[in-house]
Amino acid sequence: MPWVGLLVPACLFFLVVVVALETRLASLGIKPTIQDSEALWIKERGLADDIGPNAIVLTGASRIHLGIDLPTLQVITGLKPVQLAIVGTSSLSVLKGLADDPDFKGTVLVDYYARMLSNPTDDIAALYEYHFEQRNRHGLESTEAEEWLTDNLRSQLRSYADDSRPFNSLVQRALIGHPLPQYVSMYADRSRAANYSLVKMPDFYYARVIRNLGISGDGESLPGDMKQADAKREIEKRIASIQPADTVSFGKGVQLLKALSEKIHRRGGNVVVVRMPTSGYVEEEEELRFPRKMFWDRLVADVGTPAINYADYPGTKVFTCPDGSHLDQADRAPFTNALARILMQTLSSEKLAY
Repeated sequence: MPWVGLLVPACLFFLVVVVALETRLASLGIKPTIQDSEALWIKERGLADDIGPNAIVLTGASRIHLGIDLPTLQVITGLKPVQLAIVGTSSLSVLKGLADDPDFKGTVLVDYYARMLSNPTDDIAALYEYHFEQRNRHGLESTEAEEWLTDNLRSQLRSYADDSRPFNSLVQRALIGHPLPQYVSMYADRSRAANYSLVKMPDFYYARVIRNLGISGDGESLPGDMKQADAKREIEKRIASIQPADTVSFGKGVQLLKALSEKIHRRGGNVVVVRMPTSGYVEEEEELRFPRKMFWDRLVADVGTPAINYADYPGTKVFTCPDGSHLDQADRAPFTNALARILMQTLSSEKLAY
């Protein structure tokens, strides 16, 4: 079998490359992390049904993903949290799956983000929900086992840390003398926490704002030779030219949110819209692009489901986002404590209204 003579050296070469990359990443302080995979999401999605009325499900994007401390939420509310947020998506696809699922009877926290309601980018969320439904219908245990084994293997390798891939780890970490520190931690329950004391400020903050404004960059470092003063000047120039977004597509998103919320309410569940904190230029940009009266206030008036805006309560408006969009890990538990107490009061008022 002549192919054996080729296969053995190829396998040895591959093994040497893997070991070399892992060794290099270890020398840079990179640690293996849990993989935020479809299989892990589907596992948590199943819990949302299994827990029943005591489930409190978090849907949305990175703000609610990084900003809520699940143990604190459980202690204050007495409900069992399930983290279904997916970075870069809106709540609508997951909310639709929950609304269409007769087995779900819990509470949903919807992460409000006007841009996502206006232009949902739900490809990943919709795909995850579709695969969850298919597995429920056809019982694909073998596929789940394979994915579980793959995720566990990757969770032991530094080249897959932070949901990366070997090539990206090579280019963005191994070949760079001082790569971006691992400032985000991922936990087995799919919750995340960001330690912004590990990144270079205010460069990181400006880089995030620049990306939010659609200027350029990766959101982690200033593009090219741009200095802090140049970044600040460009950001303020862009913000000064912002006009309110069109409300037509937002209105369609609101109507879909209303229909899905009503479907869950009819089954005895709850839906609560939550606006997570923003700060600095990000807060300024979003208020100009999505003025409160035209967007948030309209949602509150039209959807008819409870809504909590962090800016309306002394206990939640005191928190600052280091990168403008997300809370630091040190603020997750205190913020969640304050939010959960507001949530319980809101749900109690809702029940009294009936």
